[in-house]
Amino acid sequence: MMEFDLPKRVLFNWKRVLYYALPALVIFSVIMVKMGGRKGRAETDYVVASNAFLKWDRILEKEGEDFTNLQRMLKKYPELHAHYDPQIGQNFLALREAEEAAPYVERTLERTSQPYYSDYSMTSLKVSDREYEEALKEAKQLKEKLLNDKTFWRNGKDDSSLFAFNLMRIATLCGELGDTKGELEAWREILHYGGWDDSGSIDEKIGQAGFQRLLSHFTVQERTLLDYIQTREEDISKQ
Repeated sequence: MMEFDLPKRVLFNWKRVLYYALPALVIFSVIMVKMGGRKGRAETDYVVASNAFLKWDRILEKEGEDFTNLQRMLKKYPELHAHYDPQIGQNFLALREAEEAAPYVERTLERTSQPYYSDYSMTSLKVSDREYEEALKEAKQLKEKLLNDKTFWRNGKDDSSLFAFNLMRIATLCGELGDTKGELEAWREILHYGGWDDSGSIDEKIGQAGFQRLLSHFTVQERTLLDYIQTREEDISKQ
């Protein structure tokens, strides 16, 4: 579960969502790697790689022994890149180290072969470099591309995960840039498409599956994304 930084009433490192290289659904789909067919030493090395990543994931020290061990295992077993590249890239983005993140993100994108996901991920590099205005422009462009591309939605409503996470990015980037009007608009779109507003209407083309994943992903203990949206709406109304 990610850490967040909700203002005032809720504690977590919320802004880290800005640096997502890929929506969670995509990350989980590309990190799957076949572990079968490896016996003996290879199985032991896979455990070494897993332990090294878990330790590094807690401290994120790229010059440390844990990351060195992980890199050694990736070099020895290239197939492990499919499992660790998205997670390593994500961590470097969260550390605002776009140059370090780039090769991991790029390899992940090559495996997805999905242009809109690539657009989303490349914008993450802009965010990591604090190019917020350009990142917001790209996020808005991606939103319009998705809305206007009928073929994108023919694969099923599970694709709404990308749409949902991108709306989330628009809202948080607007907040970062002080664009309260744009932020409120994005939050209201999330509420609408997620079926959480008072309209009672459902967009049949987009569906709600991705928004349910978004809600589930940003639920910590008893606090949810909906609580955060309510907090932001209240805070903005007081300005």
